[in-house]
Amino acid sequence: MLIGAFLFMTLLLGGGGRPAFVSETIAILLSLAIAAIWVILVREEKVASDPLMTAVAAIFVSLPILHLIPLPQFLLDMRDVEATISGSLAVADASGSMRPLTIDQGRTVAALLSILPPLILWWMLRTQTLRDRLAFGAIVLLAVLCSALVAAVQVASGGSIGHIYDTHFGYASGLLANRNSSADFYLIGLCILAVGYSHVKARRRHAKIALPFAAFGILLALATILTGSRTGTVLLLVPAGLFLLLNYTALSRRQILVASGILALGAIAVMLLASQIPMIERTIARFGLVQEGRYSLWEDARYAIGQVLPWGSGMGTGDIMMKWAENLDSLDPPYPNRVHNDYMEFFLEAGWLAAALLVGFALIAAVRLKSLLFSRDHDQKMAGFLALGLLAIIALHSIVDYPLRSITLSMVAAFAISLLSNSRDDGTRVVPRSKASE
Repeated sequence: MLIGAFLFMTLLLGGGGRPAFVSETIAILLSLAIAAIWVILVREEKVASDPLMTAVAAIFVSLPILHLIPLPQFLLDMRDVEATISGSLAVADASGSMRPLTIDQGRTVAALLSILPPLILWWMLRTQTLRDRLAFGAIVLLAVLCSALVAAVQVASGGSIGHIYDTHFGYASGLLANRNSSADFYLIGLCILAVGYSHVKARRRHAKIALPFAAFGILLALATILTGSRTGTVLLLVPAGLFLLLNYTALSRRQILVASGILALGAIAVMLLASQIPMIERTIARFGLVQEGRYSLWEDARYAIGQVLPWGSGMGTGDIMMKWAENLDSLDPPYPNRVHNDYMEFFLEAGWLAAALLVGFALIAAVRLKSLLFSRDHDQKMAGFLALGLLAIIALHSIVDYPLRSITLSMVAAFAISLLSNSRDDGTRVVPRSKASE
């Protein structure tokens, strides 16, 4: 109950990112309060050991802490950008003293705080059995449907009402500030629907629930398109592929043909609706954009990365470095607030340690996914497919955007990672301290 309430509230509150200071602060304070309650009221029993995932989590949360520790100047001088920083400090008569690696301590502290909610969720979920962890997917789906409901109001009003954040008016952004992240959120709901349908079908109750699953699926697919996110629209292939992988052995040739026909008719219907619904037409038109601002951002990011290796500029400071490195040929009034590639931004902020951490996690995740997907245990197989779908959406969209910079999607990532973490499926539970002492 406590974990479910915590997950649901942070999913609703954490969609604004750093610009939404109030809602993000509430989500962080809620996380700390829940963690305190958990420590006081709950005694963990027989928690499965997972040193690899624990090490990854510990290194990740240690990065911003390390960036705040004062270092001697000779270590900082290993960065090319240090000459510029030292020059500025000399003017201010502050050079020569030990100082932190980060170029902005406030941003790095904010980055550390934003890591806490997903870290606390993963820490709490590790006490649950795998079957219990899977059940929390229903909480995530409920939050996704709440966002889709808000998006329906936004679309029905033509963008005049329903927008919680002052961004992307006229798009189905729902409870998130960034429409690309909103698309990811809806896609995550589609993956949960695909796995949930297969899970229920395995218990031979699929005839009664096929229609509501299909209705929710159509709603979320349409919401994804109405975000106007090109990558999000293409990534509809992920939940579709997940559904086929889960059901291809159970479908007859006739059912496959019927399903293919329905998908083809759906695509034709979308094309026809495009001329009637401006929002769909606008999404399709965006695929024809010739100029892509991300290319110049990535060029600037590559230059900035070269200036801050091997240590990086400090967690949370990527946008500062991007302003500093912006090419004069592409200079315009809107300043770059993100790299629009989460891997490059992480590399920019944390240097070679970020690259090592990403590679290490990818190897661990690949091994765990292989073990789950080829397991004969139904729950393990479902956990593997769900983790695969959720992490694939986040990982693929991170190439051109920054989904993990919002607490909402980082909570989903923590949930997916918990499915890959070792679990003790012997029926043990965490119990209240009062009952444990009896």
